[in-house]
This record gives sequence, structure tokens and C-alpha cells, in this order.
Amino acid sequence: MSAGKRFSYVISLLLLLGMVTGVAATPITINFNGLSSDGSVLLEQGFVLDPGARDWSPDAQGYIGHYHIATPGAGWLADNGTNFMVVDYFLDNTTLNVYSTSGAAFGLQGMDLAEALIPGVNSCSALPLPPYQVAFTGYLAGGGTLSRSVTLDMICDGAGPQIDFERFAFDSSWGNLVMLTIEQLTLRGTPFSNLGIDNLALQTVPEPDSVALVALALVTTGFVRRRRHRASAAAG
Repeated sequence: MSAGKRFSYVISLLLLLGMVTGVAATPITINFNGLSSDGSVLLEQGFVLDPGARDWSPDAQGYIGHYHIATPGAGWLADNGTNFMVVDYFLDNTTLNVYSTSGAAFGLQGMDLAEALIPGVNSCSALPLPPYQVAFTGYLAGGGTLSRSVTLDMICDGAGPQIDFERFAFDSSWGNLVMLTIEQLTLRGTPFSNLGIDNLALQTVPEPDSVALVALALVTTGFVRRRRHRASAAAG
């Protein structure tokens, strides 16, 4: 094979790598409608949602960490007409840990957050309460961490006309994680407040080795077919 043809095959390989990488990433939205449990962690669409320490609350489901699955009309401060997850905060810095069941890298694109519960309060505007603050930590596949914190708007009226949930988007720097932690920061005077989470938008990240093998196989197959075609033509 001439140098020019070898260069052409290298270019083809690089192009195929780019094409396969773009196609392989898959968006996933966790909406807590298909949540299951293996007895130790919560699972949905190939991801683990680990709420941390065991919950002493008698009405918590499964006793796997501090969480509830809120349903429409159930009396929570937030209500978006669908199921959502409530992560309890019982004075122990509970965090929600999210990671793939396979251990593969993933990207974080966004989520909806709301004030789900403040004991003794029927509306977020009922008392001059400090706003919910939520911290995110992303553990990168190549090492290192990312961090971000947000402050919620304290708008919530359950099944009333207000929009309880806020949408928070994350940029491409959060696109190659091995684990995400979500933590509600301590609130003065509201230690038992609960955070509502819904529509957690993630994206799978293709493994480089797999992508390279697929692309190499495609290029090699094309090369072999071309060689066989030329050999047949010469024999004829």
C-alpha cells in the first residue's frame, strides 16, 4: 500500500472514531417512575441512587437511606403532578450519591429541584425562612472533582398554581463523571427540611476502547473487501 493510501485509511479511522463517539452517547432521564431496589441500593435505568445512611423514619420506603417517593396530591410542599424523589435531611448531612451500575462514566445535563418539606409549614412563603441551598460534587473519570452550589427560590405551594420546581442545567464540564453527589446544606432553624428532585437528566459516555475497536473493525473490513475485489479483478 502506498503512503498516500495509508494516510487515507488513517483519516478514515479518525472520522469513524468521531462518528461512532457521537452516536454512542445516550440521553437518560430518571423520573422516579421505575425505581427499584436490590435490598441495599435504589436502581433506575442502569443507575444507582444511594441516599446514604439508613432512615429511622417508620414511613420511609425500604429503609435504604433517607428518601421518599412523593406522589401527586400527597401533601408535600412541592407538587409537579408526577412522582419525584424526596431526600430527607436528618441532621446528618445526608447526600444522594448517583453512579452507573456498570461503573462507566456518564454526563450530567440537568435536574429539577424543589423545597419538598419544612415541618409545620404549609407554604414556603408562610415564614421568613432561609432559602434551601444545594451543593453538587462531580467526581471526574480522569481524577479530580467539580463543585457547584445553587440557592432555591423558596416558591412552593403543593398542588397550588405556583411552579414549585426549578430547572438547573449543567455545562459540558460535567460530561465525564464516575459519581455525582447531591447535598442539601444545613439550614438555620429548619434542620428537618427535605429536598425534592425530579427529571435527573444524564448521558452515557462511550468507552474509548470500545469505540476504537468498532471503528478499527469497520476500516479493516473495508480494506479487506477492497483487496479481495482487486485480487478477483486481476485473476479475471
